[in-house]
Amino acid sequence: MLHAALEEPVAIQMDQCRDIVHHSGCDLEIQMESLKKKCASKSEAILSLSQQLTSSQEQMNRYKKAAECFEKRMQQAEQSCKAVMQEYASFEIESIKEKETLTKENERLRQDVQRLVAENSSYKAEVKDIRSECKALRQKLARFEVEKYRKNEAASEQIPNATTAESFHEDGVTSRRGSMLLETFEKINAQIVDDIDGVLAENRYLKARLENAQEETGLTRAALKKYRRMVKGKIVGRSNSIEEEPYLANGERTTFGAYTAEQISRVLGSKSLELNDGDYRSLSAALLESCSDKLIALTHQRNANKILGRRVTELEAQLLQRNSEDKSPDRLQSKRVPFISVSVGVQCDVDQPTSIN
Repeated sequence: MLHAALEEPVAIQMDQCRDIVHHSGCDLEIQMESLKKKCASKSEAILSLSQQLTSSQEQMNRYKKAAECFEKRMQQAEQSCKAVMQEYASFEIESIKEKETLTKENERLRQDVQRLVAENSSYKAEVKDIRSECKALRQKLARFEVEKYRKNEAASEQIPNATTAESFHEDGVTSRRGSMLLETFEKINAQIVDDIDGVLAENRYLKARLENAQEETGLTRAALKKYRRMVKGKIVGRSNSIEEEPYLANGERTTFGAYTAEQISRVLGSKSLELNDGDYRSLSAALLESCSDKLIALTHQRNANKILGRRVTELEAQLLQRNSEDKSPDRLQSKRVPFISVSVGVQCDVDQPTSIN
């Protein structure tokens, strides 16, 4: 249309030129030639303008297509950004819950450690009291034996030679009482040794449990520090820029906030995230670190089970020993003999009140 509109004045000029040539003669022919040249130059200009117009229309179409592609990409980026923000919000909620559970667990472990320390100190005090009581009882029995021997020796010196039969009878009674006292002393010593062994075994068990609880407290503190460092790195990475992302313990970079097996499986199952080789390496490193934490916890639980198993074995051995002692003939025969004679019991009660369990 532009070409036709431009050709109409050209035709009019051609007609005018023909009229002028017809009336003017040769001079007009020269003007006619110049006008033809002008018309040719104008037609070339018109063609160049039409070509420029066509190229500008094509370029405009390309710009429209690029704008449409850019809008689609913007929509996809907005959707992926919304998905990442939702996952980040869920991760923050989960991290808060995990922090609360770890804090409660740490508080419980701290209370257990305090209770075990108090029990250990009380058991140590009991062992000390029992040892002092055993020492006092042994000294008391030794004094009693010495006094009894001196009394018997003095009585034997005062008895005349005429009463030899009676003296022999009294010596027999004294020897029997001495043997009974010696047997009673040996039984008391055996019982005290058994009690001390039991207290020492209980003390060893409580010491092992205390060490185990201290190790568990150290592991819990290390886990709390690690998760606190991860949460701080995640928050700083989100607030500063996308390039400043949190790092794992081995130096790998993670962009998803996945630190457990459940979170890693959730990231792998997410369709809104595009993962590359670096992301897979980061997720593998996080999964490996989680597995190492589980292995450390399992080893700690095995140590606790070993300690408990040793304690159960000791208690079973003590129970079997007591059952065998109860069923032995010496034990059955010793039931007829009093545990402590009347004189010894009265003397112990008068001098120093003691209680033996």
